[in-house]
Amino acid sequence: MTNFKSPQPTIDGSSTDPITRRFMEARNRLVATDFYLGDPAKTFKDLVMWKRVGRGNRLVTKESVIAVEKAQQAQAAAEAASGEAILEADTEALLEPAVLSVIVLIDQDDCWLTPCGYWKGPTAFTPSFEDLKLSFQGKSATNSILFQDFAAAVEGAKWLMNEVALGGSANQGFLGLSKGSDAFKFRHVVFEVRTKPSFLAIPIY
Repeated sequence: MTNFKSPQPTIDGSSTDPITRRFMEARNRLVATDFYLGDPAKTFKDLVMWKRVGRGNRLVTKESVIAVEKAQQAQAAAEAASGEAILEADTEALLEPAVLSVIVLIDQDDCWLTPCGYWKGPTAFTPSFEDLKLSFQGKSATNSILFQDFAAAVEGAKWLMNEVALGGSANQGFLGLSKGSDAFKFRHVVFEVRTKPSFLAIPIY
């Protein structure tokens, strides 16, 4: 039987408890990606930015934004050199989504990840089964180090939402409450519109 209270974990993952050690190893891998939302140093702030794409804002890497700017400059230089307009390249395709990560404990009282999503019939939000979206809330883990990371992640999430808030409007984002405490809201779309057929059409003569 695993003892969850002892020994105390260390920041480098050295622990005789296998579960604690795996938690710390996972944490260290996420910190090394630079996009760990729970990093107390908040280094991700210098690596991401909101970019207006279409009718919405997308969180992308600053590195990809620089790549877009260089592509646009190169196109402008080519047009100036040739004296002719060049078909504009799809620079938005160069934008790389900033995929952030966080370690949470799934709240069993607010977890809707069953295959059927506890479907009970049409509602105002899900008029049909194909509109179903699975969701759950992630709260802070009890591990002391991960607890500190979670607090940093909440502050980082609030910073991200403030960066894109319009005119002092209330933030509507991926933070919620779980029994009065901060929690992250996650959602998974079950069905998506198929953009191309999944079968090969063979003509019959």
